[in-house]
Amino acid sequence: MRKRLNNRSVVTPRIGVLGESQPSWRTTSYFADFTWRYRMYEDWLFAEVVPALEFPREDSFQDRASVVLRIEMYFSGTISRD
Repeated sequence: MRKRLNNRSVVTPRIGVLGESQPSWRTTSYFADFTWRYRMYEDWLFAEVVPALEFPREDSFQDRASVVLRIEMYFSGTISRD
């Protein structure tokens, strides 16, 4: 699910279950996060904020909160080697 708020902002909520299958299937964690992506300049500079909750098995599925702040830049062109 992705929702475009305007021509600069997109929000993407996610929920999920992570697990392992060897030696047998078991759940290792549950998670929920919400990504807000903002186009800061043209089509090459973006910012993201991702608040998240994780419920890992190793902590008896107690919640663990986090926030990720990200700046992303895209570069293109050619490199001339004279």
